[in-house]
Amino acid sequence: MARIFFYTYNVGKFIPLESQIKSYKIQQDAAENKADIFVVALQEIPNSEISGVVVANKTWLSFFITMMSDCKLTLIYQKYMSSNLLMVFSSINFAGFLLKVQTRSVGYNFGGTVGYKGTIGVCMKLRNNINLTFITSHFTHGDNNVPIRCKQYHLAKRCMFEDALEKQLLFWLGDFNFRINDDSTVGLEKASSTKKELHSAVRDADQLYIVKRDGLAFDGFFEPEINFPPSYRFIVKTDLYDHERKPSWCDRILVKSKNVPYKNLVYDADLNVNNSDHIPVFAIYEVPDLFTSDGLIPSLCVFQDIPSWTCSVYFMCHFWFTNDYFETIGSNMDWVGFFRSPVKTMNVPDYWMYMALCYQNTETIIGANEEDSRTIKKYVAESAYLAPGQYVVAYYSVRCGTFIGISNPFNVNPST
Repeated sequence: MARIFFYTYNVGKFIPLESQIKSYKIQQDAAENKADIFVVALQEIPNSEISGVVVANKTWLSFFITMMSDCKLTLIYQKYMSSNLLMVFSSINFAGFLLKVQTRSVGYNFGGTVGYKGTIGVCMKLRNNINLTFITSHFTHGDNNVPIRCKQYHLAKRCMFEDALEKQLLFWLGDFNFRINDDSTVGLEKASSTKKELHSAVRDADQLYIVKRDGLAFDGFFEPEINFPPSYRFIVKTDLYDHERKPSWCDRILVKSKNVPYKNLVYDADLNVNNSDHIPVFAIYEVPDLFTSDGLIPSLCVFQDIPSWTCSVYFMCHFWFTNDYFETIGSNMDWVGFFRSPVKTMNVPDYWMYMALCYQNTETIIGANEEDSRTIKKYVAESAYLAPGQYVVAYYSVRCGTFIGISNPFNVNPST
């Protein structure tokens, strides 16, 4: 049984405040281990973060890495596209359950190559042949721009990775910018006093509901009943609606399944976060078969068990491949990373080396009969020095776009 937590937030170009970390619902649920995977989609990241002007520890990426690593979760995946950011956090064991990771993106400016508004999609193929796809979009704004939003949705469908996938669970979240067609929400004063039944009362005026109903966009997608107040537009730092715009449910989370059962547990807004003119929206889904071992493909890279080590001793570890991985799709540009625990992000190892620098150490295993004997082509990765601490070693495949093997955790002890 697995649970996935989704969080979408248009941050309105403000810089995150680390002092507010514990006010976020996602932090509270991560601290209580309420899900196995956490997917975060952000829109309107500050220009200073995009350009690299801001100090690294003041970015939204570092904000969530700090938040989630304090909850013993690792950044498994991240992708910027202009002012949009998609992140996936889980335990490091989840990285070892991945077989292949693919990314696509669509921009809506300059011929679709880049965009302030745009879509990012990632497809994570698990070793049990289930394909987890996460998509985030920021569509164009404006009450009267429904046709443009529908067009942007259809351009973004290439990020769905639906080609010939037998088992797929696809989640699409973000600031879709669909508005309310009538004046049903004009009289709203504050989010905290809004009736839970409001959306069901005005559903036929909700532009996203209408385009789904009429088959113009998000055909086949499911959205749970909305029982939270409109997520836009607020006076910043308050829960008061700014009536320069009609309050609307701009921020949404939808799901589509192909032969993978799921159950929605929660769909709500995070009213405690009020730094933007949007409030975050979150959802929790239960996926019973996500980590099933039925049809499980072995890890493409296997590490020999690594014992405790001493920092003054030259470090080396042994690994080998299954399914003829290296002969078929391996590359000398693959790399081996040494990660000190707790692993905050799989993107930044403490030490690493290219596969081209690993050397071969063939081992022959003698069987009872000659025909039972076999030769294993092992490889050795080395590091002149590992500082004291706990580590794991992982093998990154360039063509698979992910780590295809992770070692056991092991300790490096101080020299005596």
